[in-house]
Amino acid sequence: MTEDSFGIPLSPFGMFRNIFSKMRRLAEGGLPYTFRPSSSAIASMEYYPIQRRLDIVFTKRNRTPDGKYSYPNVSPNEFAYLLMSNSKGRYFNRHIRPKGIA
Repeated sequence: MTEDSFGIPLSPFGMFRNIFSKMRRLAEGGLPYTFRPSSSAIASMEYYPIQRRLDIVFTKRNRTPDGKYSYPNVSPNEFAYLLMSNSKGRYFNRHIRPKGIA
């Protein structure tokens, strides 16, 4: 289970609330939510909540030479669930990839 900054375990609701709080602060400054998961498929992600766009850089074995892909119409909820999922690659393949690339 994920912990907060004081080392207290967070419930899924607590994690969700922390993700949305950080998204809101970054969006106010026009900045993306940047995340580097420990994933064999995804190297890094940037989420732009105002544009509802997710940019993903895949690991070398899973990408084309240009490397970065943009996925439109990704809701803040979908991004939060992606962050909280046990397998980022599996969640991405089932819920975000089918929407297509921008």
